[in-house]
Amino acid sequence: MTDTTKQVMSGAGGLGMLVGIMSVLVGSQTLLGLTNPGYVTLDWLVAYNMALGVLAVFVGAAIRQHRQWTPKAAAGIFAAHFAVLGVVVALWSSSAAAPESVYAMLFRSVLWAGIAVVVWKVLGTKAAEPEPARAKRART
Repeated sequence: MTDTTKQVMSGAGGLGMLVGIMSVLVGSQTLLGLTNPGYVTLDWLVAYNMALGVLAVFVGAAIRQHRQWTPKAAAGIFAAHFAVLGVVVALWSSSAAAPESVYAMLFRSVLWAGIAVVVWKVLGTKAAEPEPARAKRART
């Protein structure tokens, strides 16, 4: 793995961790009533974002360590966010969710799609590649 690839992986993992930490901090302040965002919040969505935020911190740290299982984990986080985005868009269309919730889920979905692609390109193919054959020394 080249130095540039290592930096890209470190950046992708760090970005996932940063957004995860922000989700946990903002979500906990919202659920505890310490802050009022100025629009209607869905408690289940805030709890979901906090739970996935914790997961994102762990997966982001594992991406920085180049763990082989992280492509599937990053893709799973993207899939979960994308599915919830669909639910939030449906709720928004019936005025049950704030547009900010749609924007936040869209941001998370796009971010984790990008992280998943980067991680999959770097590690996804390596997991399936056989180890190179060792050259046998000819005995004379």
